Amino acid sequence: IHYRAIDANAGLPGNNVKNVAEDAAGNLWLSIQNQGISRVAPDGTVKRFDEADGIASVDAAVVRPAGDGTVWAGTSSRLFRFRDGQWQRWSELR
Repeated sequence: IHYRAIDANAGLPGNNVKNVAEDAAGNLWLSIQNQGISRVAPDGTVKRFDEADGIASVDAAVVRPAGDGTVWAGTSSRLFRFRDGQWQRWSELR
């Protein structure tokens, strides 16, 4: 078993992780308090998603990958979907 610390020193925007989920490709998706969503690739590369990427609230509470590659993220007032490299608010999808 191999463990590796993933924190602000490793590229995360903060250390207050609220939720972690792994997708089928081995990416870890993290919701970080007041810092949006981060994706940690299997090689350790960190990509942060926030308002500039279409997540209207940086305070996402939960993140859940789906079997089809879609990732869902929820805040206290909104639901977002990540698909094909883009975040969209649920109301825009209907």
